Amino acid sequence: MSKSKPVSPELKQAMRLYVDAYVLMHGRPAAIAHLGVSRYTLWRYLERRHDGRAIPQAVIGLFGDDSRHIDEARYAVLGGLAMSLEHKEPESFTTALRETLLMLCAAPFATVGDLASLNRFPETTLRDRLRKLTNRGLVSHISHHYFALGNNPHKRFFPTLEGISAVWDEDGGARQFIRSYPVSRQWFRLFTERLDAIAVIYRVAAMVADEDPRRQPVRIDFYRSGPYDALLTLSHYRSIGIVRQGPTLPSASLRYRLNTIDRMGYEQEPLVTLVLTHSNSATRRAIRALSNYNIRSSTYVATERQVLWSLKNAEVWQEGGYGYGQEPPVAVEPDSRLSHMFERLHDLVLVYRRELLLSRKIEPNPDELYPLRAVASAPDPAKQLAEAHSVQLSATGKEVLDVLAAWPFSTTDQFASFLRGATRRRANQVLRSLRSQGLIRNFEGGNTLTDEGLAYLARRDRAAVGKTLDRWSSESADIIPGHIEGTALRSIDAQIRHHDGIIGFASALNKEVAYDRNYRLFDLLPTSRTSVTFNYRFVNYTIHPDATFLLEYRGKWYPYLLEFERRATTPRRIRDRLTSYRRYFRTSWPRRDHGGKSPRVLFVFESAEDEWTFLHACDEEISPHVFTSNEPLLDRLGVLGLCWRRPPPRARERTLLREL
Repeated sequence: MSKSKPVSPELKQAMRLYVDAYVLMHGRPAAIAHLGVSRYTLWRYLERRHDGRAIPQAVIGLFGDDSRHIDEARYAVLGGLAMSLEHKEPESFTTALRETLLMLCAAPFATVGDLASLNRFPETTLRDRLRKLTNRGLVSHISHHYFALGNNPHKRFFPTLEGISAVWDEDGGARQFIRSYPVSRQWFRLFTERLDAIAVIYRVAAMVADEDPRRQPVRIDFYRSGPYDALLTLSHYRSIGIVRQGPTLPSASLRYRLNTIDRMGYEQEPLVTLVLTHSNSATRRAIRALSNYNIRSSTYVATERQVLWSLKNAEVWQEGGYGYGQEPPVAVEPDSRLSHMFERLHDLVLVYRRELLLSRKIEPNPDELYPLRAVASAPDPAKQLAEAHSVQLSATGKEVLDVLAAWPFSTTDQFASFLRGATRRRANQVLRSLRSQGLIRNFEGGNTLTDEGLAYLARRDRAAVGKTLDRWSSESADIIPGHIEGTALRSIDAQIRHHDGIIGFASALNKEVAYDRNYRLFDLLPTSRTSVTFNYRFVNYTIHPDATFLLEYRGKWYPYLLEFERRATTPRRIRDRLTSYRRYFRTSWPRRDHGGKSPRVLFVFESAEDEWTFLHACDEEISPHVFTSNEPLLDRLGVLGLCWRRPPPRARERTLLREL
């Protein structure tokens, strides 16, 4: 392009519209390769509106200097959409349908029930509108499975590219709209990676909206990064932040996120924070962590399973942020409802009334979660959803991945027992399907997750992918036979006999409970998630059981700690082994950690001789809390059978596990 030949304003406009359309549809990396320019040049052209030379030359070199040819190329890039970049509404596109489409753009992948609760709309009316939008090709839906939400799939709706283009604002245009709503290609990738977690958050947000006494719509926004997962903005200056800890997110990472919230300013932090954990053990650690922080807002902690499967206003939440200086800081005793949380919200708004009257900001601005300078391109829902494991996997497949993440090296028979007593044939079907998708692999006779499977779980729970692979990856064994790169997996492989004993006990317990309706098993956790920290005489100690679980029999439940013992088989080693448990049971932590019930410690030995040596080495102080058995007896009578006994003088007869 020569300097002596000026470019007309019409040609400049045509070139800019073409580049905008290409970036919108294909993204910036593809546009850089298509035009043959640098990333900085494209950034200046788009963000600074600087024409320069390189991009106009590239466009003219492709289509000539005729604006009509460039316009034709632009329409071809758009892929035959009924709407061009200029705002055009379809015929008979009513205000009600437009309003519903905007609701869905603000909350993609929500169910009809979630949208109805959040927006205060009759569910039947909303379902009818979504049906009309689906018939016009403006909305589509997927069938999503997640075992935490039940066995039945849930129909989740999202706007198509045609639907997004139908509601572009006349003033802002396409680029501003997809940056102001979570409908860009980048947001769709985040939604597909975290869809299982986002589905849980939608359910909790709907429960909060149903309990709101003001009966006003609730806005929900998700965070790309930071300590919070989602932000709920309610009427009358009220706000609620949601933090979710999935099974893959370590407790140390949750403590870091809570510590980050503690350092946030009051204008950034929601008035109330809800923390969801994956197990009762994780809830205990979260409550302990919260007792050490002087948090401005009230924080409520609950186990995810109890929230999802209980009544909407059940007492499953426990308020944190207090108890500093107590010993132990706080007992694990859920005593709050969502209605109590709204009372706390009301009190906090009254406290900040002076700031409200002075028009000061006292709550986070949800619009700040969508920066106008963020990279945003048009989504390709069909392609993105076709590649998403969260959409393609069944509920059983996702449950299998969680099982293998907790219990690596499980054999097919052991693995089948974790699926509520599934047959070996069914277990093989699921494993074969996951293996064909590259999510699991066979390793030394057992099953482990591949790096792709680990990355899927890490992204779902917002855990660091790199750190997860550093601990649990087994891919390097394909390059160097016998070498395992993951540090935690390598440690397990070095003690594979010990690990096999733990898995064998856990799988047998699962299998027996599945076939007896009088029993229910909860929170069966592996070694990597069972650490218990306590304070004794101003010193912090930690015990690491091989597994923990809650067993219920006809409405009565008790906590258990498992130790599969292969080393403490001499009197001296036994005394050293029990030292940490003596300290633990001398404090008031055991009962307060487990809902007022002291846990039973189960020691399992490889032979009856080792068990007998252990029993005679126990003293009277620890004997009320310890129960023993051995592998040959468990294999013959079962974990729930007559195979447990206490140390002397109570070691005369064996008893059932439920009678301990």
